[in-house]
Amino acid sequence: MLARIADYRQKRTPVATKKAPLPDDPRVMSRHLKALGYYLGADQMRIGPLDPAAVYTENVMGRPIEASYRYAIVFAARKDSRSLSASNGWDDVVSPLSHQAYQKLAIQTEVVAGYLRRLGIDAVPSYFRSYVNLMPQVVLDAGMGEVSRMGIILNPFFGCNCKYAAVLTDLELEVDGWVD
Repeated sequence: MLARIADYRQKRTPVATKKAPLPDDPRVMSRHLKALGYYLGADQMRIGPLDPAAVYTENVMGRPIEASYRYAIVFAARKDSRSLSASNGWDDVVSPLSHQAYQKLAIQTEVVAGYLRRLGIDAVPSYFRSYVNLMPQVVLDAGMGEVSRMGIILNPFFGCNCKYAAVLTDLELEVDGWVD
């Protein structure tokens, strides 16, 4: 199941009709949202521009996706390295580690997106089984790593031992830029 944003919009917390009084400074809002994400247990967070080419145009049912957001707040959750290093790769340890990271990301992105909607700002979470965008492009644009020879984004802190999710929004935010 790829993106189901149209279905999700019907089920999620509605955007508040009255926008909360928020600071006009994108830097202040970016720092505030990162503080919230780290409070929720994010291992790494960065903000990047959302390239329209990185957003799916339709879901698996063929329905068009309307996601005209400008920014992506990207979350990284690392897998437990002690458990992973104890694995030989053929046992049943690796899959639960990935699912733990995905579950953590789902909770974090749902909470942050819900918080923004309650403030009167449209936002949608994008995580495992409900991605509305291509994560590698969003992760790269947020500066969380570089493209590796494996064809995935290599994080300078976690290597390829992490999972990603994002909150897409139109709130004016300060972007972090690419990593070198």
